Amino acid sequence: MIFDLLTNPVEILADENGWVKGMKCVRMELGEPDASGRRRPVVIPDSEFILDVDTVIMSLGTSPNPLMKQTTEGLEDDKKDKLAYEIAKEVWKKQNSETNG
Repeated sequence: MIFDLLTNPVEILADENGWVKGMKCVRMELGEPDASGRRRPVVIPDSEFILDVDTVIMSLGTSPNPLMKQTTEGLEDDKKDKLAYEIAKEVWKKQNSETNG
């Protein structure tokens, strides 16, 4: 797992079969403070790069995307709306073994 801070994905790249093969990203830096003192991220010009990946886990917001439960058989969440990690891990292992033999 990679936590690449101050990096913004701009496009998910797919191969000819529609499988994820990479992610186009740009580097960010903190801009000047605004009136509240917050420094917002801004794109660094000419910083675009391709990150080679075969799996992307979307992690946006503060709760899981409801589509994940609807499209991933066996995936559950707890009362706090957090995905059940152990179930997710087993589902991934099963799907990965079926895909890769």
